[in-house]
Amino acid sequence: AVVDVAVEMPRSFFHEKDYLDHRYHFKRALYLETLHSKLSKSSEWSVDMNDQYADPRKPYISLHFGEKGDRKTIRLFATVDAETFASVRLLPDRANLRSLESKSGERRPSPHYNQSIAEDMYGELHAQYFAAASKKAANLTGAVVLFKRWAQGRRLLGAPDGVNGFFISMLLAYMLEQGGQISSNMDASQMLRAALGALAKPNFFKKGLYCNGKPAEANAWQRAFSQVFLGPCGHVNIMSRMSESAVKELIHEASVSTEELKKSSSSVFG
Repeated sequence: AVVDVAVEMPRSFFHEKDYLDHRYHFKRALYLETLHSKLSKSSEWSVDMNDQYADPRKPYISLHFGEKGDRKTIRLFATVDAETFASVRLLPDRANLRSLESKSGERRPSPHYNQSIAEDMYGELHAQYFAAASKKAANLTGAVVLFKRWAQGRRLLGAPDGVNGFFISMLLAYMLEQGGQISSNMDASQMLRAALGALAKPNFFKKGLYCNGKPAEANAWQRAFSQVFLGPCGHVNIMSRMSESAVKELIHEASVSTEELKKSSSSVFG
């Protein structure tokens, strides 16, 4: 059993321009190192630190409880309030790293760097979005579990540039709330079938996915990333870390599974 917990760092810990040149990431690491040091003094659990998405800028803390065979883990992820930095400063066309090469006297944009900060700022809003969708459709969480098991069985999970649990949860919530691919009266297996059927279409991601409608900055997002899936905040591209090859693999596996499911009854999930 694994439980993810957000630990919100106080806004007072940061200055107005800490979004520049890894200042935020340095303070984030310092905060987590202090927390790790305090937690390590207890004998009730073991503690270690890992990098989220294999990104050394994004460490998190894991607490492990229980005996072998009944192991439980709590993962602590550092977040910040959505008002900590001006969201416009983290748009994909903004340059926040002075170390990047300049062109015509101007620094190049740093979209991936900007996203590494925005992910922490809007984590709570993403959780609220999924919670609202789950209230509307009682079987949504079950469909997410099925989708994760499907992805795990096809070795799609785990790669830093591939599918992860957050992407799956937000994708199914989007399909329910905006996309129309799944509906609240479906059971979990029907939701999975419908989701795989939608993903099996090669052009599903082509125009981008937008949880709150297509924004004015849509072209900037499309130029910065090969795939765009904007979350409900409008400032986080949920697919910013996914490579084109990972997306093609997802579409391929969804196509194969969809064809197989057409030959099977609903009892295949029993």
